[in-house]
Amino acid sequence: MKIIKSLLFWFIITEILIGVLLYSFGFRITYFPELETSWDAVAATGQWERAIF
Repeated sequence: MKIIKSLLFWFIITEILIGVLLYSFGFRITYFPELETSWDAVAATGQWERAIF
């Protein structure tokens, strides 16, 4: 019964339910190969994250 009261248990159950709900509404992770990855933008985002945290 201790596992039911665990915060981690409820977090995992919530994530699974959200995933099932999004999938049922048609949300899919897709890959669009024509997009260009801007590595400067990726690096800038990482630097901002490090500065904040």
